Amino acid sequence: MSGYENVLATVTPALTLQLKYGSKGVTEGQELKPSEVQHQPTVDWDADENALYTLAMVDPDAPSRDDPKDREVYVDTNVDVVVVIVGLTLWLSTGAIGCRIKEGDLLTPYQGAAPPPGSGEHRYVLVLFKQPDRIVPEKMSNDTAGRKSFKIEAWAKKNYMLPALAATHFRAQPEEGQQTSSAGK
Repeated sequence: MSGYENVLATVTPALTLQLKYGSKGVTEGQELKPSEVQHQPTVDWDADENALYTLAMVDPDAPSRDDPKDREVYVDTNVDVVVVIVGLTLWLSTGAIGCRIKEGDLLTPYQGAAPPPGSGEHRYVLVLFKQPDRIVPEKMSNDTAGRKSFKIEAWAKKNYMLPALAATHFRAQPEEGQQTSSAGK
């Protein structure tokens, strides 16, 4: 089972995403603790400094892998790139110029992994798209209900950004004594 099923039909691996939480580099499919990913990561790639990107992070397993009814909840990044994690959207940013995510239009603020107690392992998928032009920022909900069932691939298609240039994912399980955030509910 790949990390991207139920998120993307295809990924054209034209670029590699380098994901770091603090000083910790993350490898494809690595398991992390929710407490390690509560702050917005750094994401780098071999970017064309004149191009616009969207970076998104989504949880395709919300609220659980056995019952992913809220699939593609998004999380946002603060860059002209959108990082989407399918399932619950945890982060969504557009208009990043090169790798400068913080210069982009933040559509939804970053929300770290927070799988609910008893929900088992979740995948958190980051996807990078190249924008053909600047995207007019949409009003996106920052509450949990508004982040549920966001379909990143359909959104990218609507904005003429398919196929995805790169994707990566990490996995997380509920931690003992973990506070449940709105992302995992």
